[in-house]
Order: sequence, then structure tokens, then C-alpha cells
Amino acid sequence: MRRVLVNLHAAAAYRPIGGNRRYRGATDNIATINIKSKEDHLVKKKRASILAATAVATVFLVAPGAQAANFEGYSAGLKAGLNFASDSFTNSTTFTVGAEGGYLIPGQVLAPSLPSSLRIGADVFFDLNMNTSHTHTTRTNYYFNAPGNAPVGHSSSYGTDVIGADAKVGYAMGQFMPYAKFGLADLIGTGDMTGGSIGLHFGVGAEYLLSQTVGATVEWTYDSADGIDNNNITAGAVYRF
Repeated sequence: MRRVLVNLHAAAAYRPIGGNRRYRGATDNIATINIKSKEDHLVKKKRASILAATAVATVFLVAPGAQAANFEGYSAGLKAGLNFASDSFTNSTTFTVGAEGGYLIPGQVLAPSLPSSLRIGADVFFDLNMNTSHTHTTRTNYYFNAPGNAPVGHSSSYGTDVIGADAKVGYAMGQFMPYAKFGLADLIGTGDMTGGSIGLHFGVGAEYLLSQTVGATVEWTYDSADGIDNNNITAGAVYRF
């Protein structure tokens, strides 16, 4: 009778919980450990998935900023300053505004032997040199196909719209990059001067990164065509992306 009671007690030592048998005593401890092990495994898998997704997102979200911070990739900017315009007989000073966009790559992409800080690329630009008065010191024809003669002392008002493209070379030094550019520009007369002519365009400047994507620039550029010379000194802002 005593043995039967023991067996009945052992048979009552478990009960189904959620469709699974859970044992008391030592057996209960083993089952609990197994359940915890499975839970830990699932948590680790979830964490791994979250870390992987975060890594992928970091590549796409951070990489462009990191590239921009190295003066690489696309850029767009605005600038303003002074235009010192002259021809063979007059000179004047006026305001200028402009816009440009470009693209830079590390020099080592083109040749592994080049310095790692070298940046090579190109940009396109537009400068609007405001109309201003030019007083002629000698008799001369208007430029850019404008008819008539300008007598001594005659005052004409003209400016130039300049559009062109440059090759650009810079050298990155932390947040600072000096650069030089050289290319061609089309000078289009405005005001009393009409027509246009293509000439050389070149300049030097420097960019300083204020953040990973925004920089400040100072620049001097020169262009010349059909007897008209433009010297522009500007300051501006550039956005890199």
C-alpha cells in the first residue's frame, strides 16, 4: 500500500503547462534551464539582426558625410564679391555674384603613386558681373559687336555674364583645402555691350569645412576675352554631398 501511494505521488508530481510537461524537483530545474537557453538564443539572434541593420544604415547615412569631410564627391555653392573689370581704355569696380557645382575625387583613384591628400576634379560656374559705368580715355569701338565709336570722355555702362567650366586641383589638409582651377569661359556682354566671346578662365582659392557637409570659400578668378578682363574676388558657401 505504501508503494502505491509513492507511485501515485510521483504521478502527480507533474502537470501540463501550455502544452508542455513541467516537472518539479531536479527535473523542473533542467526544463527551466532548457527554456532559458532557447530564450537566450532568440535574444542573441534578435540582437545580431539589430546590429546588422544598424551597420547597414550607418554605411548609407554616415558615408556621404565622411566623404564630404574629405573634400570628395559632389558640391554646389554660391559666392559674392567684387568685380574689377577693364578693357584697353577703361577700368571700373562693381559687384559680382555667382554659382558653381563640381565633383572631386582622390588623386590616387587616377594614379596610386599620387599623394593621398590630392583632389582632382572639375566644376561648372556662372558669374554675373553687374553693369557699371566705364569712362573712355581714348576713342574706341564698343566691344562684342556693339556698333559705333566711343569718343574720349564717353561713358558707357556695361557688365558681363560669364559661364564656363574648369579643371580643379586641391590639396586636403584636415578641414582646409587650397585649390587652383583652369578652364574656358564665355563672356557675354550686358548693358551697352552685346555679343560674346570665349576666353581663358583661371583662379586660386581655399575652402574651410565648417561641418561635414558645409564649407566656406574665398577665391580669386580671372577671365579675359576680346579685350575685356575680369578680376573677381569673392567669398562664398559650399555644400558637399
